[in-house]
Amino acid sequence: DTIYVGAINVGTPAQQLNVVLDSGSSDLWFANTQCNLCPSGTPEYDSSKSSSFTSPSGSGPVSIQYGIGSVEGVLAQDTVTMAGFTVSKQTFLSAKYVSSDILYGTAAGIMGLAFQSIASTQALPFWQALVKSSQFTSPQMSFWLTRYLNNTDAQGTEPGGVLTLGGTNTTLYTGDIQSLDMPNSGEQSYWLLQLRNMTVQGNNVKIATGTAAIDTGTTLIGGPTADVKNIWAAVPNSQPMDGLMEGFYSFPCGTEVQVSLSFGGNSWPISAADMNYSIASYDINDNPEQCAGGIFDLGQVSSAEGTGGNPDWIIGDTFLKNVYTMLRSSPPSIGFAQLSTAAGSSSAAASSSSNILGSGTAHASNPSATGSKSSNILFASNWY
Repeated sequence: DTIYVGAINVGTPAQQLNVVLDSGSSDLWFANTQCNLCPSGTPEYDSSKSSSFTSPSGSGPVSIQYGIGSVEGVLAQDTVTMAGFTVSKQTFLSAKYVSSDILYGTAAGIMGLAFQSIASTQALPFWQALVKSSQFTSPQMSFWLTRYLNNTDAQGTEPGGVLTLGGTNTTLYTGDIQSLDMPNSGEQSYWLLQLRNMTVQGNNVKIATGTAAIDTGTTLIGGPTADVKNIWAAVPNSQPMDGLMEGFYSFPCGTEVQVSLSFGGNSWPISAADMNYSIASYDINDNPEQCAGGIFDLGQVSSAEGTGGNPDWIIGDTFLKNVYTMLRSSPPSIGFAQLSTAAGSSSAAASSSSNILGSGTAHASNPSATGSKSSNILFASNWY
């Protein structure tokens, strides 16, 4: 369960492209037909075939840096539509260079779903443009992400869940959405909460309270070096990995790693299946011996560690597959709810405590309310 993509239509006539849905960044970009350094087979946007394409005057090359690579290109504008919502003259990066580790499968680019203040293009993100033009009933979006991790029958791409723009899909969660205010830090940047408490194997683990970005574009969970070390110290016979896997930890594959996170309200459990990211080694009988865990040392693996305005924690899909997630811009808040049976809930119910804070076409479904529409998500492999 590595990247989650959705379909957008770009240009006139429309060119359908799949983009990674990334709440941890704010730029919209996709590869263009001049991208000679894009990974082989990457779908491409052809501006010459769009009558609504324009190129902003006076704009030079733009580079976007991610934790695992970079993208370079030029600014462009065109009509962009997703799930029945349309922004005319949406500014995006038309990419001529893409690092090899950024795109896989049917993904042509990334749709950033965080706030404009961290956009390298300085462009208003697609979702914020929809809010500004009053196309949403409510200034929010919601996610349900599916799980195919360690499913031997899974194909390279599978149905990945549902993104609802402008509202929530009540069939996908049960009970109330527990909403938490984002830290009051002036201009909004990432979708941030304070990570208050963590339990591992049923016991509280000492962590330094810090900001946590809710990031659909990251597969796993990344955290500060000392905290990640404390987490894995609570798992018997776990050990740090080295080489290309430096910053990750392994544990005996027969161990169920039980982790719960709290951001100030409920304590939300993570399925043991999601904590077992992959098999790291086999014994002499070719049976799985050590497995790689779903929480890594952010400082060792990514350049997006908690310095220079970056969050201390990246809370990715390892956690987000276990909850229904609501992101609301006004008032700035993030909410979680227990998944419904219809959403394939398989994890334990969240506990409440006052002491602890795929490839194919994504189609719009029938709107659940005026100005609220859902788009299917596809899941594809090889992103972290």
